[in-house]
Amino acid sequence: MYRYDLNDVLDKVEELCRDYEAKDFDVDKLKKDLQHDIEIFEKVQADLKTIPEDDDKKLERLLEIIRAIRTVDKKDKILLFSEYADTVDYLKGKLEKEFELVDYATGDTKNILRKIEAFSPEANDYDGPERIDIMVATDVLGEGHNLQDCSVVINYDLHWNPVKLIQRCGRVDRIGSKADTILVRNFLPVDKVEKEINLREHLRRRIDEIHSYIGEDTQILEEDEQLNQEAMYAIYDKKDIDELEKQGDVEFSFEEAENIIRQIEKDNPEYISLIKKMQLGLRSAKEGVGSKGTYAFFRSGDRANLLIRQPDGTIVGDFSRVINEVRCEKECLEKVVTPKDKEQYFNDLNELKAFTKASLEKGEIKERVHPEVRKTKRRLQKIISDTESQDFSENAEKIDAVLSEYFPHHLVLSLRGLNKGKYTKEEYFNELVNIYNKERLGEIVNKFKPVRKTETIEFVCGEILV
Repeated sequence: MYRYDLNDVLDKVEELCRDYEAKDFDVDKLKKDLQHDIEIFEKVQADLKTIPEDDDKKLERLLEIIRAIRTVDKKDKILLFSEYADTVDYLKGKLEKEFELVDYATGDTKNILRKIEAFSPEANDYDGPERIDIMVATDVLGEGHNLQDCSVVINYDLHWNPVKLIQRCGRVDRIGSKADTILVRNFLPVDKVEKEINLREHLRRRIDEIHSYIGEDTQILEEDEQLNQEAMYAIYDKKDIDELEKQGDVEFSFEEAENIIRQIEKDNPEYISLIKKMQLGLRSAKEGVGSKGTYAFFRSGDRANLLIRQPDGTIVGDFSRVINEVRCEKECLEKVVTPKDKEQYFNDLNELKAFTKASLEKGEIKERVHPEVRKTKRRLQKIISDTESQDFSENAEKIDAVLSEYFPHHLVLSLRGLNKGKYTKEEYFNELVNIYNKERLGEIVNKFKPVRKTETIEFVCGEILV
C-alpha cells in the first residue's frame, strides 16, 4: 500500500531542489543508503508474496462485525474508513462477495456526489433508484458531506490525527440523524505493529494536547479517552462544523504560503509573471469572514508585516489569522464599497503604517525563521523548563539564542536529523551542544546581531473587509 504516488514524490523532490544545493548532501552516502533501502523493500516484497491472500485475520474480524450488525438490523447503513485507497479497493472487492449494495469512494472516484446521495438519500433529498448500504471510503468522505442516514462508522485503520476521527464521526452523528445511538468501531494495531509504529501512543499524545487546550467530555477512542467534541468541531451542529471546515487549518504558515506560490509558478507561470508586474499599492474589497476593517501588507527590506485593523481600532497581527481572513477562491467576487468605506480605509492605512514603523524600531518584525529551527527551539525550551540546574539552563540559553533567523542554512539538515531521531532529553541536548561547539555557533549572536535602523516601508497591497 503506497501513501504517495511516484510523481508526487518527484514533484516534492523538485520543490526541495530549490531550497538545497548538491553540496549540502553527502551524495555517495545518500546513494549507499538508498540502495540499502531498496534491498530492504525487495525483501519485504518477497516476504509479502509468501502470505496466502485468504489468510487475513483483520478482514475476517471485519466480516464478523458486519455480520453481527446485520443480524441486529439489516437496514443499518455502514460507513467503513481507511486511510489508503488501495485498502479501500481491496475491502470493497472482499465485501461485495458476501454483502449486497457495497460501493466505495476515494479521491479518484467519479460521480462521488451521486454515490453520497445513494448512500444517504434522506439527508441529501435524493429519491433516485440507486442505493448503497455499505460504503468503503478514504477521508474524501470525512469532511463536508451529510451522511446522517448511516448509523455505523468503522475505522479500519486509525488515522494519526484524532481530529480526522472526529470528522469521520461528524459526518454521521449530527442534526438529522434518526439513530438513537451511533456505533463506532476502531481497529487498533496489533501489539507487534504497535511496538514499531507506536500509533496509539501518538494518538494519545495528540488527544492529551487537545484535552489540555479544550477540555474533556465525550468518548472518541477508548473508554478512558475523553474529548470535548462539541468544543472541538461542533459535531452536533451542522452549521458550525461546516463553517469550521470551510476555514480549514487555522495554523496557516509561511511555508504553506510558499508552497502555494511554488505550485502556481509550476502550473501557471504566466499568472505569476502578471503578479510580479503589478504596481504596489493595489487594493480590493471582499466580505470579511471573521473580521471587518482594513487589511494591509507592508514590507521593509526582507521583513514583512500583514495586518488587519478592525473597526474598534484593534490590530490583528497573527499571520495565520490574517491569511485565513483575506484568502479567497477564484469565484470570490469583489465587493462594492462606499465613499465612507474608502475614507476609513485610508485612515486605517496611516494607522497600520505607523504601527509597522514602531514595530520595526522595536525589532519586533524579524526575518523568517526556518521551521526546523523553530521546532528545535520549542523542544529545547521544553527541556529548559523541565530542568532546575542553573548551569544547564545557562548553557541551554546560549544554544537557544542562536536558534533564530540567523541560524546557518547548511546546518538545518543536522537539526532535521536530530528532530527525527529518538533521543532522550539528555541525548538531544548533548547533540545540540556538539553542533554548537563544532560549528562555533556562539559567534553568530555577535556577528549577526541586528542593528536597528530606519528602513523604507513599502505598502504592497490592501483590502477592505466589509
